[in-house]
Amino acid sequence: MQQWVEEADRNDPLIPLQKEVKAFSYYHLPNGRVIGFWKNALTSMSADNGKTWLYNPLRAPGFVNSNAKIWGQKTIDGKYMTVYNPSEFRWPLALSVSDDGLNYKNLLLVNGEITSMRYGGNYKSYGPQYVRGIQEMNGTPPGKNNWVTYSVNKEDMWVAKFPCLFKARCREM
Repeated sequence: MQQWVEEADRNDPLIPLQKEVKAFSYYHLPNGRVIGFWKNALTSMSADNGKTWLYNPLRAPGFVNSNAKIWGQKTIDGKYMTVYNPSEFRWPLALSVSDDGLNYKNLLLVNGEITSMRYGGNYKSYGPQYVRGIQEMNGTPPGKNNWVTYSVNKEDMWVAKFPCLFKARCREM
């Protein structure tokens, strides 16, 4: 229901966190807790499946991000990843990995290109941004890949396929 903040009345009593936060993504840890991410690299944790949050969303430790969206998800091999713009701009787009869903490492480049804008407009930013993936419970793609989509310059939609991020686990699958 937290995603409804952008799609419905922000003051709807069904929305658990009544704050000016946007672009929600989440994943579950093995202990049942939920890790939530919002625009601006904000994060919080829930012990009751998102009905309440243990603390107000705060900047995820170690994440550099201006005002762009961040995507977090459990990977196909049972680990975790975040995909976001690790700078004060909306480029490059990078991926960070985690073994436990709490501590991230290994910042990897997804897309570092900045193509020319073809169309003018207010509030347009250069670079790869607005990243989204396949949310839990929305199906599992075939194979050993993780998928995300994002826009470039708010004009073109791109799709990125990441192979299994932890090779030892991929061989077991």
